[in-house]
Amino acid sequence: MEPIKKAYGYITRNHDGRPQVLVFQHLILEAGVQIPKGTVQDGEDPEAAVVREMIEETGLTEWGKPEFLADDRWRADDGSIHHRHFYRLDQGDAPDQWQHEPSGGGEEEGLQFTLFWISSPGDIPLARGHGDYLHHVLEERPEDGLRCLEASEDVKQVYIIEEGMERIIGETRERISFEEDGAVLVRE
Repeated sequence: MEPIKKAYGYITRNHDGRPQVLVFQHLILEAGVQIPKGTVQDGEDPEAAVVREMIEETGLTEWGKPEFLADDRWRADDGSIHHRHFYRLDQGDAPDQWQHEPSGGGEEEGLQFTLFWISSPGDIPLARGHGDYLHHVLEERPEDGLRCLEASEDVKQVYIIEEGMERIIGETRERISFEEDGAVLVRE
């Protein structure tokens, strides 16, 4: 089965000297708090898709060139495999909160999103998979440019492709912790 291509956008702004990311709450509470995203259409490249989806889901139209962050393969709750493409789009002038009716049609027809900003991955729980690369845009950096590390754990699924079929064969775990002698990175 061919993976479904998806484009995710971390729309960012600088607020009081700190980076923030735009998220939205669905009227359907079970959908959770999400970042704007959507399906890449046939013949469309992921960068064009992320721009289209950001306009449709937020109403915003002004930002710099999308910055590619990452892509991966991810299993959705329904069992389908998504080839996800994540981008950062810097936004300079948007309200702190607003309502928007998405214009893409389909399942979003008639919905209204409440859009707002978060400053930390821990501010509010995001829908599964939406915060996977949030650390790329919200991490704080000291003036010397070194990355600030926090204790964390990351789990990724490992796939194998046999005779054109993709299946999960396991997972990898990476954990960063801090001890008296410094940071420890453990891979399993």
